[in-house]
Amino acid sequence: MNTISMRPARLRKALAVTLGLGVALIAPSLVLAQTFPGAGLGAIPDNAPAAGLDTTFAVSGIAAGIADLQVSITFSPAHTWAGDVTATLIAPGGSPSFPLFGRIGSTTAGGVGDSSDLAGPYLFVDPAVGGSANIWTAAGAVAGPAPIAAGTYFTTPVGGAGAVNPPAATALNAAFAALTPAQINGTWTLNFTDSATGDTGSVSATQLIITQAAAPITSTPASGATINLPAFTVGGVATTALINFQNPGAAAATVTCSAPAATEFTVGPIPLLVPAGGNADVTVSFSSAAAGPFAGTLNCSGSGGEVFSYPLSATAVAAPVLLAPAAIPSLGDTERLLLILGVLGLGLLLVRQRQS
Repeated sequence: MNTISMRPARLRKALAVTLGLGVALIAPSLVLAQTFPGAGLGAIPDNAPAAGLDTTFAVSGIAAGIADLQVSITFSPAHTWAGDVTATLIAPGGSPSFPLFGRIGSTTAGGVGDSSDLAGPYLFVDPAVGGSANIWTAAGAVAGPAPIAAGTYFTTPVGGAGAVNPPAATALNAAFAALTPAQINGTWTLNFTDSATGDTGSVSATQLIITQAAAPITSTPASGATINLPAFTVGGVATTALINFQNPGAAAATVTCSAPAATEFTVGPIPLLVPAGGNADVTVSFSSAAAGPFAGTLNCSGSGGEVFSYPLSATAVAAPVLLAPAAIPSLGDTERLLLILGVLGLGLLLVRQRQS
């Protein structure tokens, strides 16, 4: 903690800087970013390192783990003497907590740190985000009592005893990567503390930007299950079976299936579009020119890297043979006459038997 108890107050000129935040500062591949505005803004209590100012973020709607975290901070009025301030991000429930920056420029226990001002806006990110810089280096480049330049800075450790200037970046994303959706949804806290008397400022805006990892696509039946298609009659209509793919993610996904090597099976549509938070069906069809059992394997892949494989089984049966009715031979005149006489003779015989 800074042991200097008093410094002369200094006049400062406000810096008005507009910096586009949000999607433009997030890697293009991260498409599931959600921005949560901070509440509880205001002045940072002077020389109150044990308490400070808590700004909060009400996080909801996260359905998967965290792929990327970013925090935007604006100070207005600017906080004089950047070396006084520490900003710490705290997950719901109080753990984990992780400093975004702190006591910039201080390399000893009693070091006063850098005399530059904090204004912003500043976007604090994981060092893996391209284009980010070290805020300690930026503070050292400020000539005189002026604000550190607005921009994107990777997170750094809190200065003090044993610190080096500039320090190495710290791993922001790794600190919160193990949180489950249930642990992510809730109230996050961004705590600001001031470790010395005489310089003050306020937090006028904060944002927590969470990019959730893509939720995996699933299927019914599950990958590995055998798809048994109804029996097919040769010459008839193809039989079909459905595989339903579910996408719990916040962005549309695709599933691409390759036609089985066994040509009796076909599949479509290719690719299959699965809407965000929805589901869609792939249709497997079977037909054959010959009777017999058939087998194949259907392989599919999801746009999130998912892999699916389904053994296919079907049987084709021959069409039943229908016998033609026997032909009745035609009768000539003589045959017809004999047939008539026979019928008449049979009739007379029956009459005589009834009379006797």
